[in-house]
Amino acid sequence: MAVQLCGPALRTGLTGGQFAAQVAAHSAAGGTLKCCREGSSGTGFVSAGVTKALTPAIDSEGKGNIVAGTVASAVVGGTASELGGGKFANGAQTAAFQYLFNARANRWLQSRNHTAYLRDQAAALQRELSQLAPGRPQRQFVGPETAAGFRVQINTLQRDLQVARQEMALRESMGISRSISEQKQDHHVQPSRLYGGGGYFSSRAGSQSVLNAFHSGGGFIMGRNIGNSQIFFHYGGAAGFNQNLGAGFINQTTNMFMIKGTSRVSVVPINPRWRNGL
Repeated sequence: MAVQLCGPALRTGLTGGQFAAQVAAHSAAGGTLKCCREGSSGTGFVSAGVTKALTPAIDSEGKGNIVAGTVASAVVGGTASELGGGKFANGAQTAAFQYLFNARANRWLQSRNHTAYLRDQAAALQRELSQLAPGRPQRQFVGPETAAGFRVQINTLQRDLQVARQEMALRESMGISRSISEQKQDHHVQPSRLYGGGGYFSSRAGSQSVLNAFHSGGGFIMGRNIGNSQIFFHYGGAAGFNQNLGAGFINQTTNMFMIKGTSRVSVVPINPRWRNGL
């Protein structure tokens, strides 16, 4: 005989067959519990089975309240036990125990699944941030991997992502070439026949790494001189040398740079204490 399940079964998210299997399993468990306690399993089987079948409806009416659900389950289980020839109290006890156990197990599974979902959300934001601005240092989080911890990560990464989008849009709007002009840069590379003093790199590669950082979201824009197409940029991943004999600076290591030009770009190491154009 075909059995069509509707109503409570449909609200569980399970197929009719899956729901029927769950009812059968819980019936067996209820019968076993009663058998261990009283030596018979028939009314325990009926009580547990009926309670499981009506659990979605009980949850719906109780709006997730465990106390209300436990009381309702006890009434249903006790009534079913009496109808099956058993005692109301025994059926109520079996049904209440079953409902409490399931409620605890379901909440644990929901909590575990929710934590995994939040972890995946945080990881997705981190990936998006890395793709948008690969040169930006990746934020490291410490602490237990809990739902609360992942919510903090998500909020932080969402703010980081918003800032990174604005920063990358600003850098893109400046129209700076992605490649160093070798001729212009050689004026700031030592040794080079074009070097004429001032800040310098030991090779062109150092200047290109600064420009790469600028375009990938690394470093920090400290200031701009729009009229002279100059960007003052701090980047800790490269080192140049500030050379200002008049001020007494000789081969001073620096992570502060001036990016000059737009289509023909050069990078000049400047005073590491540069602040607001000083």
